[in-house]
Amino acid sequence: MLYERWKKVSAGRRDETALRDFASGRRWTFGELFSEGEKCEAKGEIVFPQKHSQEFIFQLLAAWRENKIACPLEVGQLPPNILPPPKNCVHLKSTSATGGAARFVAFTAEQLAADAENIVATMGLRADWPNLGVVSLAHSYGFSNLILPLLLHGVPLILVPAPLPEIIRRAAETEKFLTLAAVPAMWRAWHEAKAIPKNIRLAISAGAPLPLNLEREIFKSCGIKIHNFLGSSECGGIAYDAGETPRTDAALAGTPLQNVNLSLNESGCLIVRSRSVAETYWPEKSVLLGGGIFQSGDLAEIKNGKVFLRGRSGDLINVAGRKISPETIERALLANPRVRECLVFGAPSCDAERTEIIVAVVVSEAIENELKQFLLQTLPAWQLPREWKFVDSLSVNARGKISRADWRARFVEEKPIAFDFRARDEKSELMNEPQKDLATPLSPHRPLAEFYSAPAARQEFVNELFDEAAPDYDWVSGMMSFWSDRFYRKDALRKAGLTDGMKLLDVASGTGLMIKAALELGVNPAQITGVDPSHGMLAQNRERNPATVTLLEGKGEALPCADSTFDFVSMGYALRHVEDLRKLFGEFHRVLRPGGKILILEITRPKSAVALRVMRFYMQKIVPRVGWLRRRNKSTAKLMEYYWATIEECVSPAIILSALEASGFKDVRRTTTGAVLSEYVAVR
Repeated sequence: MLYERWKKVSAGRRDETALRDFASGRRWTFGELFSEGEKCEAKGEIVFPQKHSQEFIFQLLAAWRENKIACPLEVGQLPPNILPPPKNCVHLKSTSATGGAARFVAFTAEQLAADAENIVATMGLRADWPNLGVVSLAHSYGFSNLILPLLLHGVPLILVPAPLPEIIRRAAETEKFLTLAAVPAMWRAWHEAKAIPKNIRLAISAGAPLPLNLEREIFKSCGIKIHNFLGSSECGGIAYDAGETPRTDAALAGTPLQNVNLSLNESGCLIVRSRSVAETYWPEKSVLLGGGIFQSGDLAEIKNGKVFLRGRSGDLINVAGRKISPETIERALLANPRVRECLVFGAPSCDAERTEIIVAVVVSEAIENELKQFLLQTLPAWQLPREWKFVDSLSVNARGKISRADWRARFVEEKPIAFDFRARDEKSELMNEPQKDLATPLSPHRPLAEFYSAPAARQEFVNELFDEAAPDYDWVSGMMSFWSDRFYRKDALRKAGLTDGMKLLDVASGTGLMIKAALELGVNPAQITGVDPSHGMLAQNRERNPATVTLLEGKGEALPCADSTFDFVSMGYALRHVEDLRKLFGEFHRVLRPGGKILILEITRPKSAVALRVMRFYMQKIVPRVGWLRRRNKSTAKLMEYYWATIEECVSPAIILSALEASGFKDVRRTTTGAVLSEYVAVR
């Protein structure tokens, strides 16, 4: 049935573009996609489509054509050892379900087709608004919103290798209009990088609650309304916010999709009735799923045809007999513009009468007391978290989701030491660092023999590399700093205390991006000096900035400047390229006046193993490839490879802080933005 539908779609749109792979630049018409799919063979009784590429589609089509079972898998996921589902089923979705243990959901062809019909009709997916494919094709969200509309309704798909700002921007350039289905974390990253394409005509968010602040900010800055979408692996699409303006209530999921009927059971949980509801859980069946009915664990309220989520039945926190949904507290926290992400859960209390305590894990620049006072404006005191944990990011599980159960288990099993708390004193790391003589050189990283033959050849290699890549450096800097550089430098200088009237020295000034940010803060160009060892970089710098800015050739470890000359010293993303941190910081101290300040911006290797893998893949695979496609400059590609190597091998932040203190600086501290952007500040 599914393959017959595909044959009709591909025949009717034979010469129209069906699929575009941004990474390779390849395109397939519907006719070509059909022909390629015909060549693919389905191996085994169950076919496991994988990869974020055309191969996923070819494997799926082979399974449909040969009447095999399809079970999509995430990249790197091993095929499970599972028995074939009931004979009328053609598809298996992997899900954690409500109990946390991985199991499968079995679908018939008719149920998959019904889900696609409901989504296309409700959201208004169109062939002239291609889908920009950033979410996983194996996940229920990506499969139902990207793959099925392509194959059963002729909605073209553009595959992108990673949801990174520059890639999204570039991938969108060749289309007139687009549909973009993503998750809140992606929308936030694109918004902060000012990378949301202007030609987006339909914006969708699912997978996690969409913060009201984010929805409103994007609508205000881009004029794009993000439509909240609620779905489930067990039944596909459930509810959709079709409004043209931002919601006023974060609990609003939307109205039921076309052909979906919603009601509540006696416990207040959502019941879904639709032709798209799966056949059964597999291999263990459940009374919660089957016969066109799915009994979810979502606590909800239905008012005037609209669905409002109130939490999950199994997540309720019991505080001395009073129950509170963690989502209620999360929504209240996310109303604070300084809170980027948060997760709330209950943990056993040492006071038996209290039963549980409320724990909040927060990504925010705000401090605990500030957030408590904010919550008291909308929540009673007993609903305030007792434990606060501040982190750089909320880690996800193997399925790419933020798991409340996983975070609760970490807290219960390992208590606070399991968390990489931002509030923790980083200087405690120094207890294990051996104290060295200040005359001993302190290199920011080991010699990188894969790039130069010997340590003595490093400086020549770096100078030559930067000279040749100078015309492309601004683009490289943007890619490497996740396009934060367009706003981040200026904000960091402002927070560090740079003001009009100060005399500024920008070390390793490069193409002058830090100087440009300082000028935007009102600093007199005649009061600014830039120093850099690269001729090519200084040439770009001179073109960008006023002639009254002084530009000098020189190294950070031997600054061509008089003692006690400057009020402020800055360095942007260049700490890893010097030879000796102790000499560098000694020079900073020498040229600053008493009370002068320093600001060093740097990209730091993430501590999270998951974040490290993602960043390594981005830096080593995506960035050089995109760089070559865009710039066709071998030196630029080499610079990007070298850039990542220095990040991965750089000494720890604790060692940098220690070296600053040893050089005579006081009030030394490091703050972070996201998981990898570091700001080192200190006073002479």
